[in-house]
Amino acid sequence: ASVRGLGDVYKRQDWTFGGEAAEDSFNGVSLDMPNLGTVRARAGYTLGDTLFYVTGGYAQAELELSIAEINGLPGSDSGWASGWTLGAGADLALTEAVSLGVEYLYLSLEDMEYEVDSSTTFKHELDGIHSIRLGVNYAFSI
Repeated sequence: ASVRGLGDVYKRQDWTFGGEAAEDSFNGVSLDMPNLGTVRARAGYTLGDTLFYVTGGYAQAELELSIAEINGLPGSDSGWASGWTLGAGADLALTEAVSLGVEYLYLSLEDMEYEVDSSTTFKHELDGIHSIRLGVNYAFSI
């Protein structure tokens, strides 16, 4: 088993289907992130059957704000936020095609503004998102 060697740089793209990102049940406010995608470059170094790498690139997320009651009615709005991501990880090769991986990503997204009804706008400052991913990878031969 082997993984890509020293100096290998390649692109990676992924799409994550999410769910609830935050909720304030006392005030009836929730923030959902149904979609998150990244396009990144990875560069790393192999040690035996393990690839250690750093990664970074473009990130985009769909965010939905819902409020149980605003001006007597429920309100919601959604939009897409763009930004960047940086991280690091390791892949352990089990066979030529299968590897196990662990990865940490930090995402920085632009602030969002939501118009939940015709007279109310909320600005949401995103502080950054931390994620840890575990996975099984399969490399297709072409």
